[in-house]
Amino acid sequence: MENLQENDIDNEIITKKQTLWTSQFIYLSIANFFFFLSFEMLLPTLPVYISQCGGSDSIVGIIMGMFTISAIIIRPFSDTAMPGFSRKKSLMLGSWICVVTTIGYYLSKTVGIILVDRILHGFGFGLVTTLLVTIVTNSIPNERMGEGIGYFGLGSTIAMSLGSFLGIWVLNSFKVKGLFTFAAILVVIAIIFMCLISKDEGPKLNRKEKKKVKLDMSSFFEPKALVPSILIMLLGFSYGGILGFIALFGRQVGISNVGWFFMGVAICEIIVRLFVGKIFDTKGPAWVLIPGAVFALIGTIILAKISNNTNMMISSLFYGIGFGALFPSLQALTINIVPEDKRNLASATFYNAFDLGIGGGTIILGLVVQLTSYSDMFLYSSLLFVVYLIIYVSYLIKNRGYR
Repeated sequence: MENLQENDIDNEIITKKQTLWTSQFIYLSIANFFFFLSFEMLLPTLPVYISQCGGSDSIVGIIMGMFTISAIIIRPFSDTAMPGFSRKKSLMLGSWICVVTTIGYYLSKTVGIILVDRILHGFGFGLVTTLLVTIVTNSIPNERMGEGIGYFGLGSTIAMSLGSFLGIWVLNSFKVKGLFTFAAILVVIAIIFMCLISKDEGPKLNRKEKKKVKLDMSSFFEPKALVPSILIMLLGFSYGGILGFIALFGRQVGISNVGWFFMGVAICEIIVRLFVGKIFDTKGPAWVLIPGAVFALIGTIILAKISNNTNMMISSLFYGIGFGALFPSLQALTINIVPEDKRNLASATFYNAFDLGIGGGTIILGLVVQLTSYSDMFLYSSLLFVVYLIIYVSYLIKNRGYR
């Protein structure tokens, strides 16, 4: 009888450990959605505002790019930036920075002030995106990490499909004041759900300990996250080329609204994320990371040859499936291969690699366009996934114990 009771207790403990849909996970997922919805609203609209304030095309590029740089700088310090702060408090701090700076865009009437505001916004964004992932992964059972990260990432995926359309509609209907006010309110809604999560202490440093923090490579980079970070950088490189040049390519071939490409990508991402995490957890990363790269490769090749909306949507189907499989799975792989106390730094390494890929893709593939054409550029960028497959297969051979 006692053995039966002990078994019941053990089963109950195992069930609790394997529970994914806890209140903590749900609150963080909702917060992630509203936070990224605000962010995505500003991507297509802020350049318009900067231009209205007198910024040239080159100035627009610099201001938008500085956001990524400041986010990259702050991420390695997201656990130690504020002595005595828990992760939850640091998360709230970063979110309020985003609220203030979003409103600050409207109050900024010169490009110089907008640049400063954009840099500060990047600091807040870097803190929030890194800490959200770190805190949520601590609430996901290791056995369901791929599935959990996939569901959590749905928030940013849905925001990507809705944000651009919503931002343009708000700007056209309520002008810039309404745009920045609404974007700030969305972050406040995210903060409300952040307030509901339990406290995540993380490593807290006092002022004396903070002075001892060394600014070496170990502060910015987690070596064990090297391979998935290289892979996500290659994906970011490809995606950066699409973000930067698909509109111009579409105009060249007579496609007026390439926004449907991103809508198609987002829809496919949402569908794929519903089941790809379970495959990751039960079959292993290779069952997702190899097919995902193949789908993205095919999607990019088709994109290079588009001539009408039908071809473009077929391209978005393949690329969306690939992107939807690769991003959350590489993120889950990053978390799984590092110790728990290194998850924050690993997440920072992961996101920085993706951001560097996007920025580098836009710049370098832009040079390729000047030397060739949009079609050739996309065709050449498909080779990134060949490099991806070579690196990952080599990684699998070297680490045979990890599927």
